[in-house]
Amino acid sequence: MKADRTSTGSAWWRSVHFKLALIMILLVSSVMVAVGEYLMVSVAAYYEEDFREQMYSVFTADTIETLRDSASGGLQNLRNTLSAYSGRLGIGTDGSRDFFILDGMTGEVLAGGEYQGVSEQRTVEFTHNILLALTGEVGSGNPITDACYDTAIPLSGSGGDYIIYVRDNKQTSTELSRILLSIVLQAVVFGLAVAALLSLILSKTVTRPIEALTRGAHRVAQGEFNQELPVHSTDEIGGLTETFNEMSRALEHSVEELGAERNKYSSLLLHMTDGVLSFDTDGRALHINPAAQEMLGIGQEEAAFSALFGESGISLSDILALSGGEHLTATLHRGESILEVILSCGGHGAERTVIAVVHDITQEQHLEEARRKFIADVSHELRTPLTNIKGYAETIDSDENMPPHLRHRFLGVVQNEADRMLRIVKDLLTLSRMDNRSMSWHFEWVDMENLLENINTAMQIRAGERGHTLSMVLQGTLPMVWCDKERVEQVIVNLLSNAVNYTPEGGSIQLVAGREEDALRISVRDNGIGIPEKDLPHLFDRFYRVDKARSRESGGTGLGLAITAEIVEKHKGTIRVESREGEGTLFTVTLPVDSGIDRREDAEA
Repeated sequence: MKADRTSTGSAWWRSVHFKLALIMILLVSSVMVAVGEYLMVSVAAYYEEDFREQMYSVFTADTIETLRDSASGGLQNLRNTLSAYSGRLGIGTDGSRDFFILDGMTGEVLAGGEYQGVSEQRTVEFTHNILLALTGEVGSGNPITDACYDTAIPLSGSGGDYIIYVRDNKQTSTELSRILLSIVLQAVVFGLAVAALLSLILSKTVTRPIEALTRGAHRVAQGEFNQELPVHSTDEIGGLTETFNEMSRALEHSVEELGAERNKYSSLLLHMTDGVLSFDTDGRALHINPAAQEMLGIGQEEAAFSALFGESGISLSDILALSGGEHLTATLHRGESILEVILSCGGHGAERTVIAVVHDITQEQHLEEARRKFIADVSHELRTPLTNIKGYAETIDSDENMPPHLRHRFLGVVQNEADRMLRIVKDLLTLSRMDNRSMSWHFEWVDMENLLENINTAMQIRAGERGHTLSMVLQGTLPMVWCDKERVEQVIVNLLSNAVNYTPEGGSIQLVAGREEDALRISVRDNGIGIPEKDLPHLFDRFYRVDKARSRESGGTGLGLAITAEIVEKHKGTIRVESREGEGTLFTVTLPVDSGIDRREDAEA
């Protein structure tokens, strides 16, 4: 029921009820506004038309001839004659309409009517009609935007040139328009109230069965298929309700059948460690057990056969063509996982089903690959020192008269090669313990300033033997770090040793350390031979050496950086390298101040 309240109570402005009410209100408002606009425009048009008809009825050819004769008797005589037509011109005491006599050449007011008090006014606003009259044409038209209705008639005679100008300031039509606007606004308010009431009743009538359908659909979505909604009408909504009830009954029946079918396989498939999938003849997934979901990286939703096994090169038609007892095998790669898939077909006709059994062989493949690689790498690394030892030993044994100094040099070579084999075996044992998680770690709070100073002092001798300058820079006070002191020291010494070994004589090596938020940053920079860009991605691989000849000369085994990376990773830190061939190399190690590993503090601490 909570879902029902959420769906019907929230976002009310999106509901059908609100939309119906809004449509009704907008419709009524639009009609009322349109009617009001039409009325006001009609009033304005009526007054303008009435003004024009009055002007046309008065200023006929005979009237103009009479006025022209009056003008021969002087301005006052013309004014008196024009006053006689005041009633027919609609000029009254309200002052909204009056006449003027203008100079026919300049437009100057020569005489005015009796109601405007303009007898002393010498100018009027030049309108379009006055300008036409000054050119000798009758001006009788007005744009709707003009502030007045006016007519200007040029009059020429022996008494001079005049313009008979009649002007109406629209006061009467404006007052009536204002009254109409007030009436329209009142009607709009009343209409909105009626529309709101009617829309409320109408929308409730329409939306009530829809809301009932919505609540029923929510319950069906939650798995309650035994829904039977009442039908209150025989219209389209009633038909929709009947269809919903039929759908609910059909869903309930279908779910019961599916549940019975699913129970046949669920107990078997649920606890299998191998993945099991089944598909219909169109490649749609029918069943996928949890093991298959985990192996293939898919969810509970259905997945197509082509999307899951298309990369194997085996098509659905190939499997459907198999006879009883036959199967096909394919290998898939999902991320770092290697999967073996056994595909077979069962059933008959349209009910045939494709069965896929998925077995994760990643560990077996990795173990086999690691075994082959380990044997190859160790054989390669040990063969060279063993060959040297055997060769020099046979030479010493076969030459009884070998000079002592030469015998001593050969024995030194044998000893160095034996030491090299010992280092390889020691590094291999270290990596083996890390792989098997049998390495002993001793985490404690370590004073990094003291540790770095001791390393710097110890490495000064080795750097001096190669003519290098080794300097240390501490950027601020270094924090105490929760780490394995011996292993962290091994990391830094290994990086410094590589810098010493791979920097030409007289080079410069710098050890820099500083704090970065909750971590310690340690960098080792040299100006040595550098590392080619193509070798950088493989630098931390086991037995990988950039320059194999140079590495063997310096005693390198190709395991030092691999061990370094493993130690840093154990401390939840990071190690990165930046290098340019011929310009030098920069290794940067970041260790968290408190890695949280093997943290054992008593309550008082």
